[in-house]
Amino acid sequence: MKKIKKHYRKLANFKTAFFEFKKLTKKSKVTEVKSDKLLVIELSDPSIYNRYFYNFIKFFDICGYTIYWPDFTLTDYRKKYFNKNQHPSNYFNLIFKENLIHFKRIPKTHQIKIVLTDQLLSADYFHLKRNNPVPDSENVFFVPMSMHPLFYHRGYWNNLESTLKTRKKSIFFSGNFKDEDYSQFDQELFKMSNRLETREFLSNNIYYNKINTKNELDDFIENKDDDSKVLILDAQKMKIPNQEWRYYLSEFHFFLALPGTKMPLCHNLVEALSCGCIPIIHQEYAKLLVPELIHLKNALIYSSLKSLEILIAKALTMSPKEISELSNNSYNYYKINMSPDAVVKSLQTPNLENIYLQASYNSVDLIK
Repeated sequence: MKKIKKHYRKLANFKTAFFEFKKLTKKSKVTEVKSDKLLVIELSDPSIYNRYFYNFIKFFDICGYTIYWPDFTLTDYRKKYFNKNQHPSNYFNLIFKENLIHFKRIPKTHQIKIVLTDQLLSADYFHLKRNNPVPDSENVFFVPMSMHPLFYHRGYWNNLESTLKTRKKSIFFSGNFKDEDYSQFDQELFKMSNRLETREFLSNNIYYNKINTKNELDDFIENKDDDSKVLILDAQKMKIPNQEWRYYLSEFHFFLALPGTKMPLCHNLVEALSCGCIPIIHQEYAKLLVPELIHLKNALIYSSLKSLEILIAKALTMSPKEISELSNNSYNYYKINMSPDAVVKSLQTPNLENIYLQASYNSVDLIK
């Protein structure tokens, strides 16, 4: 009986995957060819890059590329993508939901521009940590950290009319603090404190201002007499909707760039830079960016929790001129290095030998 049930489930799964595959390939046949700018996927399994592959592909879509995956088969879809990408938090599947790709042969009239192969694209993103100096930048490209996938999916990545506005001279952070997630961070490997330890340390800081509700946050922003504070909000208790997130970021001059779950890199840093926020960031985190963030040029950089406390006091006493210059440089760093246009332009270099793309936990496992 168990064998019969197992066989039935397998058959039902195959049937569902088959019809989903047919829908995808049918839609790709009628999807408009944007231009003669082409990106071709010839990868054995791009799902190892998870959300970052969607972001990467989306950048080309934003820049007007037509994207082909000519060798995409039912067997590949069923075994590699269908089952593992059913969960809504697996953002790789957005490439299917948005019909970003043509699953068909490239027309002979098109000239191929960029071809992604297993030899070209690598998940060994922390390669630069073991090979100093960083390889020749003309032949190697590290795809920068990007925003949360839903920001590109829903168009929130550029929904601010301007980053120039009157702001609070305070330090802001909002994000998750789930112990089971953020205690996994390898503090010895990355030589910095995790998100939980940093928040605990700063909760005793004289500038720390505890805010528990969105109304309290709105009141703080509106009150011109209440400023020069450190705000660390727990998103589990007080969620800021994605579509409003960058508006709230743009209300503050400084952003505390706390590390992610298993690695320092986190999407909120990119979102903050895109709003002209000045990142307050650990030196090991800053070094992971290519190019690195520079202290007192486009970031404020600390080396320990004790030096973070000193840096906070310094930030909150900076002159308007110093803040304005830092803010402009922070935004320009994003625009020149992290925006979709900048990334795609960098990948048009004809002699690229390696492209390193973040693959989340897979990239961390490679450095270990």
